[in-house]
Amino acid sequence: MSYLHDYMGLLGCLLFLIAVPLTALKQPCFKRKTVTIAIFLMMGLAVVPINELSVLAYIRAVLADLSITSMILLCAMIASAYTGQRFIKTSSRHQLENSVLIAALILYPLGLGLTPYDTYAAGYGSLTMLGMLVLVAGYLLWREAYFVLTLLLIAICAYLAGMLQSSNLWDYMIDPWLVILVITTKIRLRVKQATGRTTIQ
Repeated sequence: MSYLHDYMGLLGCLLFLIAVPLTALKQPCFKRKTVTIAIFLMMGLAVVPINELSVLAYIRAVLADLSITSMILLCAMIASAYTGQRFIKTSSRHQLENSVLIAALILYPLGLGLTPYDTYAAGYGSLTMLGMLVLVAGYLLWREAYFVLTLLLIAICAYLAGMLQSSNLWDYMIDPWLVILVITTKIRLRVKQATGRTTIQ
């Protein structure tokens, strides 16, 4: 099972290495051949050895293991770069962003010991976590947030299969890099909206 942990950890870093440059360069405006070449170049760069370790290993040392949610989103980013199409609806993206922010507010302040209750510890299979997930799933179903619900179910299935090195369910659903991405996206959107209003006025 340790091999699976390593493969999944390296896979997340490889997806990150491919998706971030493609998205940052607005790759959908380029031809598929260009995107394909860029993907293979990144894959080649990932295995370049530096002091007996690959570039991918160094990236993993910095990023740690990404959550299942992040990996799925990175796959969507790569697919979008290759096809030029959006695979996540705007409404679904907003629902996911809000869900990530709420989860981060529940996890990190309480998990850092700022309160008597440690929410991160609940991720090791407590009944509290199970009850919370049932409530969250019911709420998502009621709000018709099917994309977020699907991501949640996939993360739970991956947790039950023990696909990541961590044995904590939180690490399958969310990670700091995902939270940073969502916060950055929100700030950039607010700045863009404020700049647009200023220009109109």
